[in-house]
Amino acid sequence: MKYALVTLLVAFMISPFACVKQDTYRPVYYSDKDNLSVYARGPKFDNIAQARQWANDQHRQRLDANWTYEIGKNCKPFKDSDIEICEETLK
Repeated sequence: MKYALVTLLVAFMISPFACVKQDTYRPVYYSDKDNLSVYARGPKFDNIAQARQWANDQHRQRLDANWTYEIGKNCKPFKDSDIEICEETLK
């Protein structure tokens, strides 16, 4: 009984650390890299490869000559605005 209680206590203490946060990646496609006010924001993806694929698919559909993209990692909305703050911005 004593060992079961100790095991239960240890499991309870470790359990918060077992919940690993899943990163999310959100692509933003810019049709003109000289005018970043015009963009299309993609959905959130579980990995960066999917986010890159979405950006490349946008380019294939639109064929913009001066396009670019960026991918935000773990983005959260900023207050009550359209702006998102990301942990990191990737390409």
